[in-house]
Order: sequence, then C-alpha cells, then structure tokens
Amino acid sequence: MDLIVLTSGADLDALSSSYGVLKINPNAKLLKPLSLSKSAGKVFKDFQNLFKDFIIENPPKEIEKLILVDTHSLSRLENLKDLPKFKKLVIYDHHPLKENIEFEGIIDTSVGSATTLIVEEIKRKNIPLNKEEATQLLMGIYEDTGFFKYNGTSPRDLMMAAYLLEKGAEISTVRYYVEEKFTI
Repeated sequence: MDLIVLTSGADLDALSSSYGVLKINPNAKLLKPLSLSKSAGKVFKDFQNLFKDFIIENPPKEIEKLILVDTHSLSRLENLKDLPKFKKLVIYDHHPLKENIEFEGIIDTSVGSATTLIVEEIKRKNIPLNKEEATQLLMGIYEDTGFFKYNGTSPRDLMMAAYLLEKGAEISTVRYYVEEKFTI
C-alpha cells in the first residue's frame, strides 16, 4: 500500500495535492487528517465524496511508499505516533529542501503551489478530471498563490489553473471556499 500523510493543520494546497496524488495513484490511501486549516477542513467535509473511498483511520505497520505533499519533512508528521516502515519516500513540494533525504517525486521551488506540480503530472499522463475534481484541485493553487497575487506565483501556476478551468473548474466555488470574508 502507498500512504499519503498530511501535516497537522494542512492547508488547501496540501489537501488538493493529496487528492491529485490519489488521481495519479488510485491504489494509494490517505491517512485521515487529525486537523486541517479552516478552509481545508470545510472543503474536506463538503467534498468528502471525492475522498471517502481513499481514507484510512489507522496506518498499517509497513507500506510500500510514504507520500508527502506540500512538505518534505518527516518531523512535521505529528499525527503519526509511529511512522510506518516504508520502502520509498515520495515528495511533491514547492518549499526549499532543508534536509538531506533520499526521495522520489518533485521538489520545485519555482512554482507557487504543490498542487501545480501534481496537476502538471495529471495533464502529462492525460488523466481525466471531472468538473468537481478540477474545482477541488484549483482551490489548492488559488489559495497558495494568494489568488495569483503572491510573488512566488509562476506562469506554470497560471497555466495549470487555466488547464483546470478548461476541465470545468468553477471559479465561483473556488472563491466561496478560499476568499476570506470580512464583516464590519
């Protein structure tokens, strides 16, 4: 079994990335997160139909691949009391590497979102996406690039967002979950 593990308090980029990995690797499972950011928690609840067949509550003692998204640090996996034994570590991250670790996957700091890296792979492999899936993936890119306003936003982020819009992603739904509302 391949297992995706999110860090405690994971944001929408991590949640969207994890769903993208499940599209790439349908045999993988997602360890049920103990805590998520406010927006990621709402999306996880409202889009549970996308995740329900892939969630496990307790990790097995041994797995083939441990998959990390939006992080590369094993020490940030506070939700695991005992890290399962794994043969391979797979990482999809856009943060600078701070540890000397052996892994498969992609760490690329030239993009503003880990989800961008996953969507590039989905596109490259021509994996079909429906409207709901495209919307969920777009949320990760939209949030982590600050609605495409952060300096780290790259042309690749915008190209993958455009790709998801072509697949039917609904920007109004993305805005509903991602944009903060202020009351006076």
